[in-house]
Amino acid sequence: TKSAYTKIFSDLSPYQNITFAWTLSPQPIIDKYEWATPSLVQRLKAAQIAINKGWNVRLCIDPILYQDNFEQDYNDLINIMVETLDIKKVNQITLGSFRMSGAHLRSIKKLSRSDLAFYPYSNQNDMITYSEKIESFILEFMLARITPHFPKERIRTWQRQS
Repeated sequence: TKSAYTKIFSDLSPYQNITFAWTLSPQPIIDKYEWATPSLVQRLKAAQIAINKGWNVRLCIDPILYQDNFEQDYNDLINIMVETLDIKKVNQITLGSFRMSGAHLRSIKKLSRSDLAFYPYSNQNDMITYSEKIESFILEFMLARITPHFPKERIRTWQRQS
């Protein structure tokens, strides 16, 4: 979710078989593509409230967008996560580069609604994503930034199927 709603955590007792997940993006990405959604800090504060109440929490940095200021924006995202959350109490972090079906991308191109639609993606079995080189760079970059703060065995990554 991209929510900052936290009342549910006060109203219910935690269940160990339920995990709340937050989708996280750098604030410049939120500002550009995720209109009318809570800020990064609002999402992180909501996740921390859930953690404090005993709920399982997953952070999803997905989709990761490779664009101008990629390294700075995602480095800032990790720094803000570490400053705002008790990150060691997060159950899992997932990472995944941008991807979508070819049909969905063609629909977006027809509407001309987003600059994301016109990047020169790789197409493998009608799955549109970055080239393997860029995808590898994205995941290596993110893992190098996250693993000093969070155990690698609790990080899941999306990678294309060969």
